[in-house]
Amino acid sequence: MPNSIALTASMRSNLMSLKNIASQMDKTQNILSTGKKVNSAIDNASSYYQSRSLTSRAGDLSSLLDTMGQGIQTLQAANEGIESATSYLEQARSVIEQASAIEEHNFSSKVELKNDDVEALVAQGYTKISKGMSAYSIKSLINSKGDNAKFVLEDDIKLSDYLTIYNSGVVINGAGHKLIGGSYGIEMMGDGDVTLENMVLDNNGSHIYFEVGGLTLKNVEVQFKDNDASAIISNTAGGINLENVDFNVENSNSQFSVINSTDDINIKNTVVNILTDEANNVTCVKTNKNVTVDGMLITGNCDTGISANQIQGVADGSVDTINKEFSGVDADFYAEEFNAIITEYDNLVKDTSYQGVNLLTGGEMKVTFNETRTHDFLVKGEDIRSDKVGLKQAEWKNKDQINASMDEVQNVIGKLRSLATDLGNKYQVIQTRQSFTGALCDVLETGADDLVLADMNEASAEYLMLQTRQQLAVNSLSLASQSASSILSLF
Repeated sequence: MPNSIALTASMRSNLMSLKNIASQMDKTQNILSTGKKVNSAIDNASSYYQSRSLTSRAGDLSSLLDTMGQGIQTLQAANEGIESATSYLEQARSVIEQASAIEEHNFSSKVELKNDDVEALVAQGYTKISKGMSAYSIKSLINSKGDNAKFVLEDDIKLSDYLTIYNSGVVINGAGHKLIGGSYGIEMMGDGDVTLENMVLDNNGSHIYFEVGGLTLKNVEVQFKDNDASAIISNTAGGINLENVDFNVENSNSQFSVINSTDDINIKNTVVNILTDEANNVTCVKTNKNVTVDGMLITGNCDTGISANQIQGVADGSVDTINKEFSGVDADFYAEEFNAIITEYDNLVKDTSYQGVNLLTGGEMKVTFNETRTHDFLVKGEDIRSDKVGLKQAEWKNKDQINASMDEVQNVIGKLRSLATDLGNKYQVIQTRQSFTGALCDVLETGADDLVLADMNEASAEYLMLQTRQQLAVNSLSLASQSASSILSLF
């Protein structure tokens, strides 16, 4: 160029060296500030894009770790639910064991006499039978009131003679008192039908005999002893209805019938207890007509339970069959406790959910294991609510029903243990995959860093060397310029 300034060869060489050093220092400074030796595809296209690929995959896998973690928490919630549900069932099993300890034949329909307020019943239309009235006075009073009349015992009444009743629908309420037999025992005759309720019939060593149009005993305890009657209650004119009746019989006749009738007999919740030690050929119920049974228990020395033309409500009239069919246990308290526990068990199972997934009511969840979403792990729960696993509410009337509940609880406990094992295995699978995925993310990120990260020690040493070279180049340039400036000495 015409106007350019000519440099000496040595100065031009030093100047070019300084430019190169400055460029290298800029590059090294960038490495030191970013920590990377490859910051863009311009630096190293192959390493840059490989690093980005590895980093992207690591990011995709890292996002799956959260899903796996939530899956683990869902399984943990289910496990906590199973443990608590098992505790409830173990508590229920304890209640069953307590109920099982109750003595068999503790019949739940045992008579409980009510000490009714006599005056209150009188206000309701009952006529009072006062203490001290003779059998004749009682008979006259009953027959004077017509059909469907109601009477109440003021106190324990002892009959001095038999009672003849002509009216129908007569009701005598004992108000919890005793009707005691006299020299004639307890004897009622006539065409009318009679209902005796809420009282004790005490034969007082004599007999009990009914020859009326029909007899109903309701919530009555019969005490019969020290007599050799061939039948404790006999009715030759009409049917007999028993409901909540206890017979406690100690008869000196070794061959007798507790009830002997020529008409139909209906029995509901009745206990017959034969206390006679030398009883022989004893029949509890005897008729040439029909007997219907809805709850009966026979204890003591009774050979034949029921002898009848036809028996309804039980397979046959044998004592064993009757007791097996109708024997009961007073387990209502324990049944209520059991049912309350099962209700809470169901409530707990329904509440064992995590983010809307309940594995204990048949829910399921899917956990994705790879970034391409081609590998999913399916976890299926099981519905363990009581109605789904055969765990019924308790209605314990005999030992067989109690034992059946025990079998149900044991079966469900076994199912819970199996379910816990299955979910535990799935928990381990997801946890193992989570650990693997986390480790793989570390490997990918390390590989990506290896491709682009710089060795900071090496970069620092290079920068220090470049600074030294720069200083040397400046000094060299200064020396070169001195040779040119020596020309000034000629002027």
